[in-house]
Amino acid sequence: AALTVEPSNMSATEGEVKPLEASSEPKEAEITSESSQPKAVAEAKPSALELKIIKQVEYYFGDHNLSRDKFMQDILGIHFENWIPLETMVKFKRLAELTTDFETILCALEKSKKQIVEASSDRLSIRRSPDHPVPELTTDRKLESRTKTLYVKGFPETTVLPDLEEIGRAV
Repeated sequence: AALTVEPSNMSATEGEVKPLEASSEPKEAEITSESSQPKAVAEAKPSALELKIIKQVEYYFGDHNLSRDKFMQDILGIHFENWIPLETMVKFKRLAELTTDFETILCALEKSKKQIVEASSDRLSIRRSPDHPVPELTTDRKLESRTKTLYVKGFPETTVLPDLEEIGRAV
């Protein structure tokens, strides 16, 4: 078995989109400033589970994945303004292994430092923030990605992704 691993911190997009407050208007996003964000959310540290949820969802919506993942592109293409229902997201195997509870997912995403994913005001859908568009997949970006990619082979089929990530961090 072989796997290509791109360390998440190498392709990350930093940003300042803040979590959304609940509202009665469905499918519309609001962006709040840090000063208007509830202090408890702003200061809350994510739990171990929340960190895993953040990492997984931000992978789905990240620069590397969205620019190449035909399945995600197709899903985004059928939903208005790129909102993906959480009902769809919880069917993704790796996220479902962590949780299928919408509120758990949303609370985790509110604690993300990157804030590349935002929730709809009705808290039933998420999308990549329009403030953080996916960069165009140019030849230069492909080359840069290759320089940040680690190819690993020769490991047992029972090896799990965290083990491979640990190998990547050690290199």
